[in-house]
Amino acid sequence: MSEAFDAIVIGSGLGGLTAGALAAKEGRKVLVLERNDEFGGAASTFRRNGLTIEASLHELDGFDAADHKTALFNELGLNDRITTVPIPELHEVRSKHLSEPFVLPSGVEAVKEAASARFPGKRRNIGEFVDLLCDIREAVNELGKQGSAGNWLSTALSNPFRFWSLARNRNATAAEVMDRHFGDEEAVKLALVPNMSYFTEDPARLWFLGFAVAQASYLIGGAHYVKGGSAELASALVAIIEGQGGAARTGRMVTRILTENGTAAGVVHQGDGGSEEARAPLIFGNAAPHVLAEMLPSEQRGDFQRRYAGRPLSHSHFALYLGLREPPANVGLSRYSTFIFPDWMDSARKLPLNADLFAGDPGGRMPMLGVVNYDAIDSGITAEGAYPVSVVGLDSLDNWRDLDQGAYEARRARWTDRIIQELDAHYPGLADAVCYKEMVTARSMQHYLNTPGGAVYGFAAVPPDDQQGFGEAKTPVPGLYLASSYVWYGGFSGAMFGGSTAARAALSEAR
Repeated sequence: MSEAFDAIVIGSGLGGLTAGALAAKEGRKVLVLERNDEFGGAASTFRRNGLTIEASLHELDGFDAADHKTALFNELGLNDRITTVPIPELHEVRSKHLSEPFVLPSGVEAVKEAASARFPGKRRNIGEFVDLLCDIREAVNELGKQGSAGNWLSTALSNPFRFWSLARNRNATAAEVMDRHFGDEEAVKLALVPNMSYFTEDPARLWFLGFAVAQASYLIGGAHYVKGGSAELASALVAIIEGQGGAARTGRMVTRILTENGTAAGVVHQGDGGSEEARAPLIFGNAAPHVLAEMLPSEQRGDFQRRYAGRPLSHSHFALYLGLREPPANVGLSRYSTFIFPDWMDSARKLPLNADLFAGDPGGRMPMLGVVNYDAIDSGITAEGAYPVSVVGLDSLDNWRDLDQGAYEARRARWTDRIIQELDAHYPGLADAVCYKEMVTARSMQHYLNTPGGAVYGFAAVPPDDQQGFGEAKTPVPGLYLASSYVWYGGFSGAMFGGSTAARAALSEAR
């Protein structure tokens, strides 16, 4: 039996759901097929022993007037379906190289003042660096309003005097620009950009312009959490699709993309009840291009794969989910977001060394840790006696790839206990308060998200000379569009932007 739809979404991450919701709003009948048991991909929560655990969301940037998510949320009516909770400050930063913890506040001027008070000799440099981030975001937004969202860099280069900040830094890395402003003053870099691992495992590879847009969004619009967990956002998008006459199904794995005369025509999917076929002239692929390629007819794979062959993948993460039986503030963990830099990490240049630490058992070096305390705000996922705390950091699939299941679980358990021990050194009493612990690794990311190498942010955000098809959702197969962070790059914001880019391109062509 074959069902007919106007559009099919392969996978239910935020990119695919955003594309599907926008298509549904335009009157298209949309089918979403998700291989897992829950919608949302990384945007999910789950329950363990009475504890609600956020799978991945720490904070959403922006939501100021210039943020693309603001317009997107208004267009889809998402503000009537979910609540975003502002986070009072961006991060607390802990490092022996900062003497005492540094709190990075929200707001451009507040950031300048706080950083300048801690590093008075770098006041001018700090101001210039923060202004540069904001100038780049403003320039990119201006080009987007001119209809240049997909080719804004080439447009900027054709008018370098007007868009000097973009033209000058077109191939610069984050490490190069930070060195230009701060030289060897590494403590300033750690304090101003503690969340570098959100974007890369190596600032010497990170494209500065892409980083600047995202980081400025945090500084200008602040940080926010979806009340009740990121699954609420995924559920709201599914509800839009279903409310417009579409359908969304879990436990259905797409095995083949059907084409007719080289053009996308539908999919074959399987699950409980066997194999089924669905037809549609438009397909949004919320999966890695590497995965989509294997679904295509063999004669079309080569051209499809060549489009993306030269683009490196993003890094991966580990996450340690903890449940505390008492409020985290009782043991001194009062901030929402905290970055703890190990003593050996006296420079942002050493960030890449974190990813390899899990290749063996815990030893002398600890990784950099990002700690999120969901009880510090009205997150909607805490309960008395069940307080979730997440700990994240860089990881690599190579650390775990060749271990059998027993060795994998044993090493993971040893690292779990060692990280808790390290947290207890900063927050005495935390270890005794732990009532639940579970660690996921790059190997887990690969399995659950079905991403090559466990990549969590799509393609790596490297300078554009190394990227083919950056910002382009259209694929070599007519009717098939990427709708994920593989269009641009990044986490939740990048995925939703990728989905909206795909929907607008597809619907424009269909008119």
